[in-house]
Amino acid sequence: MEIYNTLTKRKEEFKPLEPGKVKMYVCGPTVYNYIHIGNARPMIVFDTVRRYMEYKGYDVNYVSNFTDVDDKIIKKANEEGVEASVISERFIKECKQDMAAMNVKPATTHPLATQEIDGMIDMISTLIEKGHAYEKNGTVYFRTASFKDYGKLSHKNLDDLQSGFRDLKVSGEEDKESPLDFVLWKPKKEGEPYWESPWSEGRPGWHIECSVMSKKYLGEQIDIHAGGEDLIFPHHENEIAQSEACNGKEFSHYWMHNAFLNIDNRKMSKSLGNFLLVRDIEKKYDLQVLRFFMLSAHYRSPLNFSAELMEAAKTNPNLMNVVEGKETLDEFVDKLPTEALIHLLGGQPNTGVANTFGMGNLPEYGIPNIMTADGPAGLRIQPQCGVNTTAWPCATLLACTWDPELIEEIGKAGGEEVKENNIGIWLTPAVNIHRSPLCGRNFEYYSEDPLVAGKSGAAMVRGMQSEHIGASVKHFCCNNKETNRKDSDSRVSERALREIYLKAFEIIVKEADPYTIMSSYNLINGVQASENKDLLTGILRGEWDFKGMVTTDWWTHGEHYRETKAGNDIKMANGYEERVQEAFEKGYITRDEIALCAKRILTMILRMD
Repeated sequence: MEIYNTLTKRKEEFKPLEPGKVKMYVCGPTVYNYIHIGNARPMIVFDTVRRYMEYKGYDVNYVSNFTDVDDKIIKKANEEGVEASVISERFIKECKQDMAAMNVKPATTHPLATQEIDGMIDMISTLIEKGHAYEKNGTVYFRTASFKDYGKLSHKNLDDLQSGFRDLKVSGEEDKESPLDFVLWKPKKEGEPYWESPWSEGRPGWHIECSVMSKKYLGEQIDIHAGGEDLIFPHHENEIAQSEACNGKEFSHYWMHNAFLNIDNRKMSKSLGNFLLVRDIEKKYDLQVLRFFMLSAHYRSPLNFSAELMEAAKTNPNLMNVVEGKETLDEFVDKLPTEALIHLLGGQPNTGVANTFGMGNLPEYGIPNIMTADGPAGLRIQPQCGVNTTAWPCATLLACTWDPELIEEIGKAGGEEVKENNIGIWLTPAVNIHRSPLCGRNFEYYSEDPLVAGKSGAAMVRGMQSEHIGASVKHFCCNNKETNRKDSDSRVSERALREIYLKAFEIIVKEADPYTIMSSYNLINGVQASENKDLLTGILRGEWDFKGMVTTDWWTHGEHYRETKAGNDIKMANGYEERVQEAFEKGYITRDEIALCAKRILTMILRMD
C-alpha cells in the first residue's frame, strides 16, 4: 500500500511505526457553528482512509480534535451573552450528529483543546528551556529561526518567507524577534476565557493545541497526520516545528492533505453567498449522497459542488461501489447508459499538460480522469507548465548497456516522476525493430534484435509499474519507418512477423504485464493496424492472454467503431463518439462489444493508486 506524502511530494510505501498498528491524527473543526461542506470533505476522505486501513487489518488509533476555544467561538458567545463553553458544547453535539449522518465513524478519541491546557503549558515551557521560544510582555512566541527545517512541509524557503513578511508587521507584533515567529501563548483580553500560566493569564495559540493533543493520545511520533490543504502552511508547518523542537524526533512520518472544495466553480465564501452548511444539504439530500459525491474525485484534486452533480450522485451508479466491494464491475457497467460507455471509448482531448490525452472523466458516475504523458526519453511535459523533468538516455543507448537491472531502475525513477506530476500512464516503451540504421525513430526504439528489444522493454515496464503507474508499450506493430509512417503499408511474411516484429511485444506481455498496449497507425499487409482483429484480439489477447487495455495512437485513419470491434478499447484523444453511436444504432457494433472495451478501460483505472 502506498500513500502520497505531502512532505516528500511523492507516493511512498506505507510502513507503520509499529507493525499492525496505525497512529493517525486529523485536524478537526473549530466549533462555533454548524459544519460546512468544506469541513465535510476531510471528514469523509480520512474516514475512508481509516476504514481502508482497518480493512487491511491494521489496528487504527484515530484521533481528531475539536478546537473549543477560539476568537470565533468567543465572538459568538459574546453575541449571545453566554459562556464560550456553551457555544462549543452545543456545536460539538451538532457536529457529531452531522458526522453520523454522513456515516463518519467517531474517532478513537475526540480531545478538546480546553481540557489539555496543562499539557500545552508544559510543552511551551520545554520550548523556552531549549531556546526555541521566548516570552515578551506575557506573550510567548516560537523562534522560527531556531528550527533549521522550518518550511520542509510547505516547501517554502525561510529567506523568501522573511522577505514576504517584511512589510506585514501589524499592531501587537512589535515584540517579535522575527515576523515569522508565531504565538504559543497570548494574554487574555477583556471578556475572554483564560487560564493561569507562568507568563500571563491567557490562552494558548492555535498551533500548539494539535501538537499537545497528538502527543498525549498517540505519542511523540505518529504515522499519519492529515487535514485540508489550507492547513499545510502555516498550521501544519508550525506543528512540525514546535513538536520536533520539543521532542527531538520526527513528528509524523506521512502527511496527507485533501484539495479544496468549490461551489459552482467558485471558492466557498460568505461574501459570495455560496456558503453551504451540511445541514443545508441534508434538507435536499440523504447525506450518504454527499459522501458518495465527496469520494467521486481523487482527494488531492479540487472538487466542484453543484446541484447538477449532486443530483447525478443521487441517482447514478458510482464506481466507488465497485471499489468498496458493494457490486462487481460487470454490475456497474450494466447500469451505465450506452452513451456513457461510448464516451469512455473516445478518450479526452489534449490536457494542456503533456500534449497527450486523458481517459475516464465521468464524475457523475464516480469515474476519475486519468492523464497520460508521452516519452520515451523522459517524461514529456509542455515547457509553459514550468515543470523540469529528467532527460533519460534514449532507448538505443539503454539497450547498449545489456543490463536489464539498470533499465528497470531507470523505469522506476521515471515512474516516480510520472506520479509526482499526477499522471497515470507514461506512453513508453517503444519496442519496434530497427530495420535500418537510417530510421529516424531509432532513438526511441531499442534494437534490431527482438530478444534485446523485448528484454529491455520488459525491464522498463517492470520498473515503471513498480510505482503503480501504467506503461503503454508501442507501436503495435511493424511501424519502423520515419517517412510516411502514418500511411505506409508494411508488407511482411507470417514468419518474419512472428519471429521478428512481434517477438519483443510477446516477451513484454508475458514477462511484465503492461497496463496498456498502443496499436499503430500504419497498414500491415493492406490492413490498418488499429483495425486488425487478428493481431489485437487473435494474437495479443487470444494467444498471449493479454488482459490490459489497448489504445490507438494519434491520428489513426481507422474508423472508430471498427477499431473497437478489432480490439482497441480507446481511441486516443480524438474519438468520434457520434460515429460510434451511429454505428451502434445501425447495428454495426453491439452494446456488448462497447461494454467489453469500457470494462477494460475501467479495470485499468482501478489499478491506479
